[in-house]
Amino acid sequence: ALSAGWIMSLELTPFSDRGTGYNFNNGSLWGEQPYERIESVRVGWPSLVHTESGLEVSVTHPGIDTPLWMASREIGSDGAWAEMEIPSDGPFGNLWPRIAVGGPDGNTLHVICVSTPVGNGGELYQGQDGAMLYYRSMDAGSTWEQASFPQLDTTSFTGFDGDTYAIHARDGVVAFAVFNDFMDTF
Repeated sequence: ALSAGWIMSLELTPFSDRGTGYNFNNGSLWGEQPYERIESVRVGWPSLVHTESGLEVSVTHPGIDTPLWMASREIGSDGAWAEMEIPSDGPFGNLWPRIAVGGPDGNTLHVICVSTPVGNGGELYQGQDGAMLYYRSMDAGSTWEQASFPQLDTTSFTGFDGDTYAIHARDGVVAFAVFNDFMDTF
């Protein structure tokens, strides 16, 4: 089984219907072409995973001043998507998420993103313009916690750009890579 998600809009501008285009392949056939986003709100930058408990989860950002948005449902079903904000202890907004699934039961969600940079209408967060943020749910998205990494603070970084990082989880290890312009990759 394979799910695909992408940023979709049927408008040329201002993309008020923008959201996650979604399709599912049951192993031999893809579903019908989508004409509506899966979310009830305007979002962008979907990142999609499957959990061991049988959920497919999409994480996106609704705007420059909002927490991340999660949509989930049973893998490959035609049911409605359950939606929620991913609770945030700050900052002003979260953008450009990436998600990975792992944990001992395959139901732990790991999400990285950046705080909304000043150039995108955001604010400095913990002294950084685009702070790297990490969120984790150990119950397939029902509850969330936010953590930070001292190695990524202002001692070494002034901030991070969007779409310059990736995350992966396997065998109890979560790894992410950062590849900012004109900076070392780590």
